[in-house]
Amino acid sequence: MEKTAFSVTPQAWDRAADIFQAGLFQSYDWGKLMEELPNTSFHPVRLTSDGGQVIYVPVFEQNGSLSGNMIGYGGVISDRPISFEWLQSEIKALFGQKLSRLLLPHDQTPFIEESGEQWEEKTTHILSLPDTFEELWTNCSGKARTAVRYAEKKNVSVRLIGQESIHEFYDLYKAHIAAIGAAYMLSQDFFQRLHESLGRQVFWVGAFLENEMISSSIFLYDHSHFYYWQNVNSPAGKETQASYLLMRNALSFAIDKKLQWVDFGYSHSKEIARPKRYWGAEEKRCRHFTETE
Repeated sequence: MEKTAFSVTPQAWDRAADIFQAGLFQSYDWGKLMEELPNTSFHPVRLTSDGGQVIYVPVFEQNGSLSGNMIGYGGVISDRPISFEWLQSEIKALFGQKLSRLLLPHDQTPFIEESGEQWEEKTTHILSLPDTFEELWTNCSGKARTAVRYAEKKNVSVRLIGQESIHEFYDLYKAHIAAIGAAYMLSQDFFQRLHESLGRQVFWVGAFLENEMISSSIFLYDHSHFYYWQNVNSPAGKETQASYLLMRNALSFAIDKKLQWVDFGYSHSKEIARPKRYWGAEEKRCRHFTETE
């Protein structure tokens, strides 16, 4: 079995990703961005099977453990499904250990087998995008439309976030993280690198009230999917329903880009899931692998 690790060039990786229509989270730039996380290394692994099938696998090493994804989804880049058991044996031969976890996108099955107690299901919310924004606006819940109009009535304005606004965004982000009591906070350098390396695949907007940023959302996208990735609010942002206004603009952008689906992601509570359903999203399942000791 021929195995080559750590030697895949960004050009070769992205060429394969383009040929096989891989998602954003399997891109080389995303893998390198994950190295902004504490104690994290990205290993772009290329494997070749006995039959000549070439497989590209993003592998992340953090604090001595291997993962198939960090933030977002994982998976392999290949022309057809492969054996997960074979993949794990190859990873162990290269690194001395197997992947400890892997989250796959909804409706993607890159492996021949995904069974056993190590495989579970995790929920997300998916919205299938229509051809026009008018169709989405007509069919979404009246609660979403009412919230958008309320934000407009409060004179909330929306602007794209550029390099010059990242510091202001990060102040809002830190306050939001403190308010919700989150255990982990991304660095400002992470967001800076996100904008620099993946700006062409990021829709980053802020809501402003009298020139003060009160809400901000970050969406990521590839050839087919639009990912709702970050949303932060100040008390004024929550009071004015600013997030709904940001979502309205974002969904209009996604439809103009001819994207097919919005992945709203996992919801930690019913309160977080509710607005996603207002826009028409439905609960779907993703396959999640966790290595048992």
